[in-house]
Amino acid sequence: MAKAIGETDKQTVADLIRRISERGVTIVLIEHVLTFLMSLSQQLMALNQGKVLAAGDPDAVLADPRVVEAYFGTRKHDA
Repeated sequence: MAKAIGETDKQTVADLIRRISERGVTIVLIEHVLTFLMSLSQQLMALNQGKVLAAGDPDAVLADPRVVEAYFGTRKHDA
């Protein structure tokens, strides 16, 4: 979603999500733009092919080696 809309609309959506969240409402947001997710998330769950790789604190989830490998692949070593 965040990749498909302009910056102004993205900010409008983010503000709306924050206002709803401040009322104590849990929001499930499915998104691939990590910077957008990190700006809004208190908890993060990373999925790969429908399976949970990691869940919890956003910084910890993004640092999880399984998440890094799934999103960025593995580095090939020169032989």
